[in-house]
Amino acid sequence: MKKFFISRMKSMLFLMLFFLTLTSYAQILYTQNTPAHGDVFVKQDLEFGYGAVARAADDFEVPAGQTWTITQIDIPGRYLATPGYYAAINSVMIKFLADDSGKPGVEVADRTINLYPQIQYDPNLELTIPAVTLPSGVYWMAVYPDVPVYQEWYWKSTDSISRNPALFRNTIPTEPDVYNWTPVGEVFSHSDVDLLFTLHGTSDGVATPSAPYGLKVTSSDSSFKLTWHDNATNESGFIIERSTDNINFIAKATVSSNVTSYTDTDSFDFANRYYYRVIASGVVGNSNPSNVAFFDTSEILYKQDEGGLAGGTDSYQQRYELDDEYYDLIRGADDFIVPENQTWTIKKIVAQGKLPQYGSYENVIVEILSDGGPYTYSTSYDTTVLTGHPSTTYYKSPPVLIPYADRSDPTVEIVLPQVLSLPHGHYWISVYVSMKEGSSWTWGGTPVIHNVRAFSDHEYTQTLGVWWPLLDEFTDSASSDLLFTLSGSLTSTDSLPAPIAKPALYVTPTSFTARWTSVAGADHYELDVIRTPDSTFLAGYENKIVNDTSFAVTGTKEGRHYFYRVRAVNENGESINSNSIYVAPTKNLTLRTVCSDDPQTYRRWKIINNNPFAVDVTWQVPGTMQTGTLSATTGDSFFITQKVDGINYALITWHNDQLTELSSLKSATWKSCSSTLARGATINDDEVGEAELSLTVQTSPNPVVDKFNLLVSSPDDGDVDVEIINIQGQHVLNIRVRGNASSEVDGTPFTSGLYIIRATQNRSVQTIKMLKK
Repeated sequence: MKKFFISRMKSMLFLMLFFLTLTSYAQILYTQNTPAHGDVFVKQDLEFGYGAVARAADDFEVPAGQTWTITQIDIPGRYLATPGYYAAINSVMIKFLADDSGKPGVEVADRTINLYPQIQYDPNLELTIPAVTLPSGVYWMAVYPDVPVYQEWYWKSTDSISRNPALFRNTIPTEPDVYNWTPVGEVFSHSDVDLLFTLHGTSDGVATPSAPYGLKVTSSDSSFKLTWHDNATNESGFIIERSTDNINFIAKATVSSNVTSYTDTDSFDFANRYYYRVIASGVVGNSNPSNVAFFDTSEILYKQDEGGLAGGTDSYQQRYELDDEYYDLIRGADDFIVPENQTWTIKKIVAQGKLPQYGSYENVIVEILSDGGPYTYSTSYDTTVLTGHPSTTYYKSPPVLIPYADRSDPTVEIVLPQVLSLPHGHYWISVYVSMKEGSSWTWGGTPVIHNVRAFSDHEYTQTLGVWWPLLDEFTDSASSDLLFTLSGSLTSTDSLPAPIAKPALYVTPTSFTARWTSVAGADHYELDVIRTPDSTFLAGYENKIVNDTSFAVTGTKEGRHYFYRVRAVNENGESINSNSIYVAPTKNLTLRTVCSDDPQTYRRWKIINNNPFAVDVTWQVPGTMQTGTLSATTGDSFFITQKVDGINYALITWHNDQLTELSSLKSATWKSCSSTLARGATINDDEVGEAELSLTVQTSPNPVVDKFNLLVSSPDDGDVDVEIINIQGQHVLNIRVRGNASSEVDGTPFTSGLYIIRATQNRSVQTIKMLKK
């Protein structure tokens, strides 16, 4: 009887524990869990006093009408311990503070979690805390652990900012001298960040669903599979949205509540990158979107990574000054072969490497060189025959600007400004990054050899240094290959390459002109015009046969949206689809001036393109030989100009869908990125130029013979009043021109002599002299 009683009691106790376990499960209340892009120094024990040096905090919001009871906090981190000392955490102090105008204010809760006798060796903290109840409002959470001497703990961070970015505070008077709550970006001289954490607990009150998180996209059998984490308990379903430009998202499908996956089985164009996001729908409204995830339809054409990261070689543009000029110093290169009967269309290049602890870079140059055949390299010790070496440059990209948040990532991923097509042949690839003096980027090597890699040193000369076989660590040990991956598409030479669709011309509500590039060997083209979002063909425009490289499309309807694509066709078959172009009038582009790492050497510019397609742009520095072209993709594109004496200008020109040439002129900022970040500004802020209002007259020939171009640069694109006055003080011409644009002036009626040109905008006035021949 006693055994039976004890057995029943155990069974009841088990059921009670099981029930309690189920009913006390903590839901996710809030999460910042996007991929980490660095970390923030939070806590260090000093030798004197073993006290907290620094703390960090980030904010979150309890929605209106809700009350949260927080019982668990997850915080990813990183240790940095002196060799010979174990990294560990003894206890963690957590403070919840009310918001005070965007900074931590009055403390509302304090929780210290002792980890004795189990010392925490894992830097990622999963803390069960005494419950903290918070009504609706904005709060800050500060976390700082107690760590032994000679070690530090870093709180992992992300560049995806929710609400206010993280703040930093120093509590003991040591470097850095920050005693009050200060933006992390000012303290650590990089862009502002959020800190990663997840709050678990229970919530009272009805609100819109919490946003899904952790969205990922994978590819399988010509389809894209999406998976995400359900962060809500009150959703009625999920909305899946898709975009090809990461700006304009269209609802693709809906799934039921608690479903966390979806497979997109559309026919995909190789030329597009497909972006996705997921929204939780609810009775009282929808959540914010999840993180954006994408899958590039590019396939890997060549991958050189056997044996892993081993050794490497410096490959950088280190700016050394000699006779007031700067030179690229060192390049590394390795080879690859495009097989017979193949053409590779390269879109993206990944080069694996290493950076010093605090290394960073601004831009990357990619160079593809043809092979120069056998080459003998001699030293006083030995003679080495290189089976091939770089020769004539086949392609060289302009400096590809790396986003500021990615400049400390040693693996360099470059999406080429223009798609590069390589026929069968033997090539060498050189990737080199722009570094400041005293730093370097080491291109990682692999011990598996396809061909000996090569090395070139400019040696402070303007002529290219000799390419020679590079031995590991510059010794006589065995050579190695460099680590890189080429992605794009592959076509056989007996098949047609795809045309490249260009933005539409002459767009009206009921018609437009589609256009594309010519393909050698094509007998004709097939044009598809498709309506969004139901992906139905415009009547008469499915496989529409066109014999030219443009076609006037009619029958579109006002208020509806369309895109088009095209294929090249001959007697042997047809190409894959071109890229898809959304049909829309071409909006104006915006030229912005942004800070430069070294404004005494070069100036940096940003083009903002709000069109859902790329626009071809020509840029130039007026009065110099500096000029170039680029395809300004949707969003931000960057280019760099070399500094010139006086005020530095850049002029961009492009054509709208009516084939009208448009232009924008700006003067550069002289400010460096380091000074910009030091005062807490964003790295890509539009900086004030070198003059509030400045004027440049470009004439050809000079002096003026008849017509000349008048270029007016101003802080905005507003109107500028221009007067031309002769030497007797008479007004010979009064006109109003658009700021930051080029205007043609007919100087034929002017008599020979000296003239004054005066430009006025608001209270700003600038004058220059002009000579008429």
